[in-house]
Amino acid sequence: WPGHLTLLSAFAGSFLFGLGIDYGIHVIDRVEEHLANGVALAAAIVRSVAALDAGLMTGAGTTVAAFLALTFSGFRGFAELGAISAAGIALCLIAMVTLLPALLMLMPAGRRAEKKLLDRRVGRVLFALHGRPLAGALVLAALALATLGLPRFDQDYLNLQPKASEAVRIEREMVARSTFSPQFAAFVAPSAAAARELAGELAQDDMVGAVQSVAALDQLEALGAKPTPASAEFRTHFVARDGRAAVYAYPNVDLWDPARRDEFLARMRAISPEVTGMPVIGAFMIELSRRAFRIGVALAALAVVAIVAWDFRDPLRTAIALLPTALTLVALPGLMKLVGLDFNPLDVMALPVVIGGAVDNGLQLVHRFVAERGDLRRALAGTGRSLALAAITSIAGFGLVAFSDHRGLASFALLLTLGLATVLVFSMIVLPTVLELLSARILRVHAHAAPADAAS
Repeated sequence: WPGHLTLLSAFAGSFLFGLGIDYGIHVIDRVEEHLANGVALAAAIVRSVAALDAGLMTGAGTTVAAFLALTFSGFRGFAELGAISAAGIALCLIAMVTLLPALLMLMPAGRRAEKKLLDRRVGRVLFALHGRPLAGALVLAALALATLGLPRFDQDYLNLQPKASEAVRIEREMVARSTFSPQFAAFVAPSAAAARELAGELAQDDMVGAVQSVAALDQLEALGAKPTPASAEFRTHFVARDGRAAVYAYPNVDLWDPARRDEFLARMRAISPEVTGMPVIGAFMIELSRRAFRIGVALAALAVVAIVAWDFRDPLRTAIALLPTALTLVALPGLMKLVGLDFNPLDVMALPVVIGGAVDNGLQLVHRFVAERGDLRRALAGTGRSLALAAITSIAGFGLVAFSDHRGLASFALLLTLGLATVLVFSMIVLPTVLELLSARILRVHAHAAPADAAS
């Protein structure tokens, strides 16, 4: 985004690094497949890019669409993240189908001999894993996990900070032991007299631990204290040149507790609807981000389904390609509850990446299955291997970040790791089983659609 990054858009770099590698794995793996069949390097590169163009472009298109949907969410933080990520993914794809093939031409002539497609160990393992009993058990497990409900949304921003943060410890201690909390409600009264009246009203509220206003100086002067330069400067913090006066109400409850915060804000708004302060702004931002994310997810879902349907032009293939996505969305919330992982303002950013990965897996494998005319063993040995390697590299990378001392970053990485692992399981076990079961119906296409499938 022009000129700056935010706490949210700064995460785009991790998305692009992982997805960019995935596109490269697909290209290189397909080139190696052709080389193993004795095709010359230049011809292997040309054939690989031509064969992958449809699947990669549609897969990248769905991910781009998912992020672009965030730009219509009404929340600038998500809009910037969506725009940066969408542009970055498009650039990654362009680089992997233009620059990477050119670099592959520089491969040395004495490279190792590639294994034939059906001799690949990963492909054999994937083919052995699929089957009705295990696939059925996984689908039932996903449905069982769905009964656990949704994780809560953690609104405590202190839980995003490093575990050993001294600032967090002190803030917690201030809330527990002091009447002066870093979070307070701020009021603006039309005059000093009105501020004194407002301060008195606030002091009667049992959720208010302390009140600061110009009335404190008036009380000192009433007791005979002489004005000093310090007291004059102190007064400027409460009384403006036009006579308006500020009043600060410090809560005696923990405002990081959403229920207590909402009750405190309701009482403050009852006193003055124009109350402001960090609790008011924080509650507004959290509600805005939650509403914007719901809008973004709904728009992304519509865009993804539309693109996949347009790509296949066949309801059955579309539904099967979206199966890993659907199962992941059903199972992932329950898995989060099992491991004690909550949603928070940072880790929700992992969801577009997880959804994009699930859609891409379904697209690529269905395309390859159709291109191989129902030969599941070849589809898994080729595209299945590429998808598994791409997922494992991302899981390994983000899995290490999940051990970070920074709890916000760790929760983001953990959700991404959990989501991508879920996608991998459903894509490599359930999806192949469904493809095999419905092979005859999947391959029963109109004559005019066959050339497009073969090209894919």
